[in-house]
Amino acid sequence: MTPAIGPNLARRCLAKKKDGTFCLELLDPFGVHACVCAAEGSNIHRHDTIRDGLVPALKPIFTCVKIEQFIFELAEIDDDTGQTKEARMDIVAEMPGLRAMLDVRCFVSTTKSCWKSTRSQELEKHRRYVTHRDGRRCCNMQLFAAVVNTYGSIGQEFKDFCAAISSEKLGKSRGRSLGQLLSLLGVYANAEKVLLVHAPSAQGRAQRADVIAAIAAKDAADAARANPRPKAIAQPPQRAVDGQQESAPEKKRGGRQPGQMSTCPDLVGEITGSLKDIETQKDTRKIQCLACNIPVRYNGWSQHCNFHHPENVDDRKDGAKNKDVVSKDLKRKEVSAKCSKVNESNQPSATKKTKKAVSTPQQNSNSRPA
Repeated sequence: MTPAIGPNLARRCLAKKKDGTFCLELLDPFGVHACVCAAEGSNIHRHDTIRDGLVPALKPIFTCVKIEQFIFELAEIDDDTGQTKEARMDIVAEMPGLRAMLDVRCFVSTTKSCWKSTRSQELEKHRRYVTHRDGRRCCNMQLFAAVVNTYGSIGQEFKDFCAAISSEKLGKSRGRSLGQLLSLLGVYANAEKVLLVHAPSAQGRAQRADVIAAIAAKDAADAARANPRPKAIAQPPQRAVDGQQESAPEKKRGGRQPGQMSTCPDLVGEITGSLKDIETQKDTRKIQCLACNIPVRYNGWSQHCNFHHPENVDDRKDGAKNKDVVSKDLKRKEVSAKCSKVNESNQPSATKKTKKAVSTPQQNSNSRPA
């Protein structure tokens, strides 16, 4: 028994495109890409295999069977481009009681994007070839869409065609045999396409040098896309001094280093705590202020300097916003000082009033006559 797939299995599709390049898509174990790949006319070859298999079975039944016939009545003119869309039928069969046009289609029903039914393919054929317009027939033949998917399921219109040619006189088994034949042709033609893609001949295209080079380039491109390399840091140019190569000095990296504060750096003491505490999950860092000798929150250092040490804040570095903050803080200090003076001045008068209020009844009692 000869195996269907030989020892030479291909990892990539070697179908040649119109521009001379190769498809080179990875082949899946279910043969999905081999079924849908349209490069190098593989779909046309599958279509012609089904058409050529139906013709010998139709000739004993019909008086006249023709293939690839142009139907001028169904030709359409494109209003946008002015070109004529030709209507070419795969099979035209004639018998005394029936004149039929058959258009074959084999399709993959299960794709990544959607699921396609046989009825949708039949409707697409009727949209392409309009047989009735304004309530009138465009030609004196009936259109039947011979639709079959890669699993062998045939459409309802071809079943109606088989029922039309079956009769008590001619035999009902003829239509049933035609339906079975179309189903088998759809499966076998698709299997042939899958085998040719997955198992190319050892002496054919797989051993050519240009194909091997194209596969290697495609593998390298896929590997680079899967594992992108980090961008290389450009090295500074070197200059020659007395015949020796002297490298340019390294540039200091800009930006603020960890623990370096832009506001009042001279007052920054020891920094304790961590950015994210294990228990509380909060920022517990604190800065020891050398002037106040108290710990200050790390995020509140600028506010502390603006409020308590405005004389050490550099307005040129901190900008106009810190100037406003300093002026507001000074005003707030002045207002608080005035309020404290007013409160201090009011406290003795209040005590005098209370003493006077307490001594008044005693004086009144003493002033009474005995």
